[in-house]
Amino acid sequence: MTGLVVAGTLVVPASAAAAPTRPAAATAGSASIRATTAAPAVTTTPRIRYLSVLASGGAVTMPARLYAGTYYVHVTTTNQWNRLQVVRPPRGLTKASFYALYRAWWTTVPRGSAASRAAFTRWSTSVTFVGGATVSRDGDSFALGTPRGIGTFAITLSPGRYWFFTSSYGGPRGTAAQIREVTVVGTWNRATVPVAAVARFTPAGTVTMTRKIPTSGFVLGVGVPGQLSVLGFARLLPGLSDDDLALCLLDGLVGPPPCFDGDGQLGGEVSGGASALWYYRLSPGDYVVFQGGQPLDGGFSHAVRISVG
Repeated sequence: MTGLVVAGTLVVPASAAAAPTRPAAATAGSASIRATTAAPAVTTTPRIRYLSVLASGGAVTMPARLYAGTYYVHVTTTNQWNRLQVVRPPRGLTKASFYALYRAWWTTVPRGSAASRAAFTRWSTSVTFVGGATVSRDGDSFALGTPRGIGTFAITLSPGRYWFFTSSYGGPRGTAAQIREVTVVGTWNRATVPVAAVARFTPAGTVTMTRKIPTSGFVLGVGVPGQLSVLGFARLLPGLSDDDLALCLLDGLVGPPPCFDGDGQLGGEVSGGASALWYYRLSPGDYVVFQGGQPLDGGFSHAVRISVG
């Protein structure tokens, strides 16, 4: 097999192309904090800054104040696996209220009932989800974007409040107090992030995406109302026919016949009406892409076959 599942992600060969790398000085924590202590230099062309974030357990370590603009964000963790989620809260919403809405949905059973769906809508629409990253210490995974246990995504921060938190099913993995509030100040200068592919999610649970993409780059994920969307990949075994794939998808990426050698998600959900920039890298071959967010009404049966390379 060319890959294996580790903590919900697919490990791929280290020969895949690397994500945008930090300058040598941008080591975890200190350089990011120093970057916020002085106003950025005035330039005619907006530049992309680099930000290091540590996701440890339920806690997030990063500056509490940032300048507006576009960032490549590199996420590390002390855990075997973690996910960072970024949201934009509206004026007046507190972290405690947001957390309570999440717990109200999470504890409403049965899942999929009218009450559960109503609770999900109240929570998921209380803020705007704008992406994030999955990070694992198990090796070089496409969901990480870079080797050595670093998850990468890009984001343009406009002035105002943002919340960064470690995430499980889109919601806070830690407590309300562990949600990191970041205040963004200054002029909003958007820099251009090169986009390798665009993934548009649909209410039916499908993904509209170019059928051939390069082995690495940023995916622009465009959210859809009623869902928290994130892009999932599953790698196909060589020589798999479309008929065999159709049988596997009916069984939710399981089979028989055997179809896949691993699957994973790029991490950090996106709301309807918003977009996210996730970094990926994959070894050449055939894959399916699917909606990996909440709720999973479309399921894997709506996965779309693509070619990488």
